[in-house]
This record gives sequence, structure tokens and C-alpha cells, in this order.
Amino acid sequence: MKLVITCRFDESVLERLRRDWDLTYLPPAPGTLGLPRSELQSALSGADILVAEGDPITADVLATNPQLKAVIATHGNPNIIVDVPAATAAGVLVCHAPGRNDVTVAEVAVALMVVVSRHLIQGHNALMAGQWSRKPLTWAFFEFMGTELENRTAGLIGFGNIGRQVCKRLRAFDMNVITYDPYVPDAVVEAVGAKKVPLDELLRTSDYVSLHVHVTPETKNMIGARAFALMKPTAYLINTGRAGAVDEQAMIEALRTKRIAGAALDVHHHEPLPADHPLIGLSNVILFPHIAGTTVEMVRRHSALAEASLAALRQGKVPPHLYNRDVLSTDKLRLKLKPA
Repeated sequence: MKLVITCRFDESVLERLRRDWDLTYLPPAPGTLGLPRSELQSALSGADILVAEGDPITADVLATNPQLKAVIATHGNPNIIVDVPAATAAGVLVCHAPGRNDVTVAEVAVALMVVVSRHLIQGHNALMAGQWSRKPLTWAFFEFMGTELENRTAGLIGFGNIGRQVCKRLRAFDMNVITYDPYVPDAVVEAVGAKKVPLDELLRTSDYVSLHVHVTPETKNMIGARAFALMKPTAYLINTGRAGAVDEQAMIEALRTKRIAGAALDVHHHEPLPADHPLIGLSNVILFPHIAGTTVEMVRRHSALAEASLAALRQGKVPPHLYNRDVLSTDKLRLKLKPA
């Protein structure tokens, strides 16, 4: 079968795949996640399986490539690039890469707590701007006095795989970890040393409120004016999850008025963030350009997960990371699979 890969991929996995597949590897240009539409369409000609990270797989793409049997989206949530209902209706298997960046994002979430607590970015910027050289030796010692994480309380909103990885690391700092997630059993939370609490209690008692949720009707703008009013004035908001879970205007107002101590954000409502955006220039904000989820290890991890799905597909078996399992009951399935 013809296999097309249009995303960053581990070389050792590619070497193995070349032995068993008619492989076309088209890594995206630097700074991009996918191919131009015309190049994607050309690459898909005759392709049986596509592995992609940033190429939109729309209903139109599926309809114009009737030989395409499976799409492997190298995301935990393939809805980011694949029209999953359209794929299911067309009989196309959709696989994903669960957990590919759990550790990657968790490490940054913890790092941001350290960075905002200790004013590390501000200290770096002051030194680079020459301020320290013009001040007394001990100026920075007092100017950037921070707080420790030990014995502080971190409130994790969302306790999926990433939230649990964050908890594991925060416990090593001897922090108290509480979480709000109505869909995770108490036993799962307690097994990693955290405690489930109602959302309002989390907001009132946390020194750090860290978001780890997808945007749904339930979570959209869940952190708004009311939430900021409940938070401690010494608390920090950490967001490595989804910008849409926060009411942006309410957050800007809370930061401007020092209703909360500050925020560290890797995700934004407008990306790239405009140079004249109100968040830029606020002294109590740390802004990253949506990089929490990208590491060399993440690429290796999604390559290994995709390889596992490909091995099953090649043998006509149900892949281990099948996302749209209801496709198995359709009579339009494009790839014949052996009974489980």
C-alpha cells in the first residue's frame, strides 16, 4: 500500500517503514505544519494512508481521494485537522496519537509556575537591557524577590493525561495539588496525590490556577470576571491548554487592575499575537508563542504511535489508536479488516 507522511517524523521509524511500504515522505517546510493544498492533493494521488499533523483533511479531500483508506493525525485530538464525521461517513479510518505531548506540555506548565513566581524573565530582560550594570550589586536581589513553590497550592482545571503529568511534577516540589474535573473518578485523582474540589473552592484557594481542558460549550470562557473575582490577589493564571477557556477581556482587566498577581500564557485568542495586543507590555504577564507542545521527544513519540497503527493496518487489523470506532460498523469501510 502507498503511504504518505506529511509531518515531522523520526528517521529511525521512517527507515523501518520504507521496508514494508511504498512510502512518500514530504516533511513540511520550516515554520509550517503541512503542505500547500495543491501539493497535498498531488501527494494523495493513489495514496492508501496519510499521516499528517497540519494538513486539513476535509470532506472535499476525502471525496476527491476515494482510494484513501485511513488518516493518522499525529495529535491527541484528530478533530484539529480531520473532519471526523465526514471520514466516518466515507468509511475512512481515523487514528490519533494519544499522549504524544503530555510530558512536553506538563514540563512547560510547571516551568511557567517557577518563572512567574521568581520573576526570572523580568530579571533576564533587566540584565540584557543593561539595568543591572547601572544599579548597585544588590539591586536585583531585592527587585526580583519571588516566592517558592513549596507548600503552595496548585489548582489544575482538567485532570486528563497532561493534568496528571503536571501533578506528578508538582508533588516533587512538595506542593498541594487540587483539581476540578467532574469526569475523572476520585480514585484516579487520589492515586497521584491530588484532591478533587469544586471549581469555586479551587479558584479561592489556589496560588496557581493551571488550565488543562479542551474548549467545549461547558469550558468556553469558564475563567471570566467571576472566576477572577474569586481568585487570590496573589494568585497566578497558567494556561498551556486552550485560550478559549478564558474570557480574554476579563483576563486583561484582572491583570491591569492587579486583581491577580499575574499570568503565564502559551496559548492566545489571536495567533500570532499582534504586536499591539493589550497583553504585550503588561509587567505581570509572561507570554510564549505557543511552544509548550513541541519537543524532539514529542516527534519521536507520535512517530512510534503512528507506527503501531500502521503495523496493524498493514495486517488488516483494527489499529490500537483508532479514534472513530463507529466507522467499523459502516458498510462503506474502505479498508477490509480482519474480525477482532
